[in-house]
Amino acid sequence: MTSAEDTVDFGPDEFAVESPVQIVAKSSLWQGFLRTASVLSTSLLLELFSKLLENRVGQSPTLSAASSWLSRIAILVVLTAAAYLVLRRVATMRDRMRVRREMRLTADLISPGPKVKSWPPHSAALKRTVLGKYPSAAACPALWRWPLVQLLYALPFEQYEAVALYEMVSAILTARRRLPIDLPQHSASATTEIDRLTRAGLLVRIADDRVAVRRRMLHWVRATARRTEGASTPIENEPGWDAALPALIHHHADRATRWAAALDTRRLGAGAQRWFEQEADHLLDLITRCARMRRNPRQRAVVEATVPELFRIADALDRWYARNGWSGSKNGLAQQMSKLLTVEEQPVEYELTQIRLLDAVTERDGSVTRDAAGKTATDRAADTETSSAASEPGPAIESSVSWLHRYKASLTARRDEREAWKLLTRRSTPESVQRAGELLERAWRRLPARDAAGSVCLLVDLAIVRLHEGRLEAARNCLAVAQTLAGDDRDPAGLAHVYETLGALRWIRGEPRRALHDWQRALTRFRDLDHDLGTSRCLQHLGSALAEFPEYGGLLVSGEPGLGEVLRQAGGWLAEAVRLREVLDPDAGPPAESLAATALLKVRERLAHEPGLFDPELDSPEDLLLEGVDQWPLAAPEDAISASRES
Repeated sequence: MTSAEDTVDFGPDEFAVESPVQIVAKSSLWQGFLRTASVLSTSLLLELFSKLLENRVGQSPTLSAASSWLSRIAILVVLTAAAYLVLRRVATMRDRMRVRREMRLTADLISPGPKVKSWPPHSAALKRTVLGKYPSAAACPALWRWPLVQLLYALPFEQYEAVALYEMVSAILTARRRLPIDLPQHSASATTEIDRLTRAGLLVRIADDRVAVRRRMLHWVRATARRTEGASTPIENEPGWDAALPALIHHHADRATRWAAALDTRRLGAGAQRWFEQEADHLLDLITRCARMRRNPRQRAVVEATVPELFRIADALDRWYARNGWSGSKNGLAQQMSKLLTVEEQPVEYELTQIRLLDAVTERDGSVTRDAAGKTATDRAADTETSSAASEPGPAIESSVSWLHRYKASLTARRDEREAWKLLTRRSTPESVQRAGELLERAWRRLPARDAAGSVCLLVDLAIVRLHEGRLEAARNCLAVAQTLAGDDRDPAGLAHVYETLGALRWIRGEPRRALHDWQRALTRFRDLDHDLGTSRCLQHLGSALAEFPEYGGLLVSGEPGLGEVLRQAGGWLAEAVRLREVLDPDAGPPAESLAATALLKVRERLAHEPGLFDPELDSPEDLLLEGVDQWPLAAPEDAISASRES
């Protein structure tokens, strides 16, 4: 059931159905056939008919055989129903376990706060803080014989998160203690070892709780030691080498996976967005440097052992990219992962990476959250697709995943979804829109029923296609199912998108007040999640609506605003929508911002030249043309009541 606050009123003809996919759950047919009353009545009727035949026909072999078969069919129906109930129970238990697992992932996360403004320190102070004296030439051989120094030199990373460095050093020390070989045993802890490296000047504490490696000093120490003592044993042969990189990558993979799970939660959504903004470049650099390490034959084995963890990081980044409306190949992520994967050893991950390489689709208004399967892929960490041969010429992906594989249904759904959006972005003819709708409907049917978030995204996408086709009833039915699946905090971002799309539907139907109400609800939820892309779209919807019909400004602007104040606030919302889109995608062309920019020009033209907008007895506001939000649109009444109760 869905909470009362998130229930959508779809009107009196809510259940008008054009296609079964629009309104019924995937398993409703089997549920109806195998429900208890149906099973019992069917079995009793079959058994009764069997007895009547047996009593009336006597020794007729044909009718006796028919009676026997009817009895067997009755037993088969009962057994089938029992098996179905058992499977449903198992599926319910698995879903509960998944929910508990996701709750455990995010239970102890602490959101980073908003970024604190700072100014670069003076260069002289920076040198005094970061740079220290090099060790003497006599001290270099002793330093180089220290395994941790050689590990820092062999690993190509310039910086480490302090806690990640601690875990890596702990793993190195533990590996040396566990191996039964003749090595000097050190009782020093990870903290002691890191402090020694810091005192030696090889590590330097920098901002944001990070530690920088002084690589020039490492090169000098190594060169001096080799001139004195000659070449040493390669660090790749030391016991700590096989523990260092896996421990480091596992730490970052665990953090990235947990914060990716928190992206679409009300409690941690805003903090997760800030965490990825701070850490995304570092995570991408981690993957890039590991891909380079794989070229070294002596380092290839340890890098290959970390590929599953690296893929978890890539999957978390892909989920964040999808949330912001970016392609899975942004910043070279897919390209770097393709260097680490092979079709023989990681067939599912390899195909997903190939999909991301081909998935750089031009984003447009209305399709910016199209990456429904992007969610599915990151939630499942293994979703991919088979052949991507679409109705238009394009590179095909040969699938090596068996039809019996557990992720086959998800990857074929991904294929259909990608082909649909390829059709919509390359040409928007009635035929291509119709074909895209068919592909999205098939993708929804193929998607596993347990993937509620992926189902919500596909249904919203399908509703958008139905709106383009003019099939408003079909679009409304899609949104009804999506709203049910997304309720009870199963998919807060999906629910916000449901409200947003429902607002567009009601605007098309000629219900402007209800459309504004839905956009208000969507905006509130997107802001709670710190979802800049969704926020920009809702501000565009509301600002454009008031630019066209300012008489509805009393629903969105507090007090009793005049016509000029309504247009002024609408201009601020539109300016903020344009700004957010530019921040998210600075390279986006005019289509990504044309609607908001066009409406903004219209509003500013009216404010600058149209007389009678403000009370003649009062002065016009000094900041007539706003460059951002001055007052946020009013929340919907039910959301305002809920917020007051929570406070």
